[in-house]
Amino acid sequence: MKGEQESISDRVLSQGQGDRFDRWVEFFGALVLSAATVATAWCAYQAALWSGDESKFYFEASAAQVDAAQLENRALQRIGFHVGLFVEYVAALSQDNQALADFLYQRFPPELKAATDAWLAEDPFNNSDAPSSPFKMPKYLLPEQIAAEQMDHLAV
Repeated sequence: MKGEQESISDRVLSQGQGDRFDRWVEFFGALVLSAATVATAWCAYQAALWSGDESKFYFEASAAQVDAAQLENRALQRIGFHVGLFVEYVAALSQDNQALADFLYQRFPPELKAATDAWLAEDPFNNSDAPSSPFKMPKYLLPEQIAAEQMDHLAV
């Protein structure tokens, strides 16, 4: 019995010491697991940073889209006013009311005046190749339209 007890105690003691190679494997295994844990935490941190940047850029793009829509709305309002003014001008010309036509022309905004002058230079009443209205002329360009296009490009 005593021989059996010694052999068990020898085995327990020898297992506690372990093989030198096994201890190195366990040590490097712990190092790899520690490095994996640190790398996982770093990845989570970076993902949180990128998520914040993504939200910021999304907000800026949305704000630019809203600004572009507001500018386009202002441009459409001005175009509507210009169309009304131009229609009255053409009506006065067609009724041979030069005084009213001159009165309206003097009140044309610069964009409409430049486009109307360029359109009339095309002789639209006799030239079938002339644009259908001054609003189709390259000179008719509103600042709101330009700004809206710039905002649209910024939003993308």
